[in-house]
Amino acid sequence: MKDRSDTARTTAARLRQEFDLAFAQPLVAAQQAGATLIAIRVRADPFALPLQAIAGLFVDRAVTPIPTPHRDLLGVTGFRGAVIPVYDLGVILGYPATARPRWLILSSGTSPIGLAFDAFEGTERIADAPDEDSPAAGSGGGGPHLRHVARTTGGPPRPIVDIPSILDAIDRRSANAGKVKADR
Repeated sequence: MKDRSDTARTTAARLRQEFDLAFAQPLVAAQQAGATLIAIRVRADPFALPLQAIAGLFVDRAVTPIPTPHRDLLGVTGFRGAVIPVYDLGVILGYPATARPRWLILSSGTSPIGLAFDAFEGTERIADAPDEDSPAAGSGGGGPHLRHVARTTGGPPRPIVDIPSILDAIDRRSANAGKVKADR
C-alpha cells in the first residue's frame, strides 16, 4: 500500500512541476513550432491567441456597459471579486463595431482585461515557425497588434494577436487620459 501512495505523490509532484513550468515559459515560446494557440474568429476572419497569454475563456458573459469615449471598451464584468474591463478585439484590430461579441478571454497577468471576439473555433498547434514576413491577414488590418502569421496543423494560416501589445496600448491610453485631466 505504501508503494502505491509514494507513486501517486511522485506523479502528483511531477505533474505540478510540469504545470508550473508551462506558465514560466516566456510568451515568445508560444510563437514557436508546436506551441498551442486558441483559434478564434474576429468578424469573419481567422486569428489565433497564444494560450500562455490567457487566464480563461468564457461564453455569453454578462458585460455591464459604461459611459466611455472609447469605441473598443464594451463595459465591465466581474471575475473572482474583481471588476474587469472588457474590450472588443475586433475594434482594437481595426474592424467596425458590430453586435456585441459573445466570446471573451481573460488575459493573464497582474492587470487582466477581457477581450471579446465573435467565435471560438478550438485549439490548434503551430505546424512550423511563424511567418514574420507575411502581412497579417484580415480586412481589419490589425496594426501593431499582429506581428506573425502561424501556419497551423488543422486550418488556415492565422495572424497571431499580440496580447501584451494590446495591454500596453490600453495602459498608455489610460496614462495619457490621466495626464489630460490633470492638465485641465
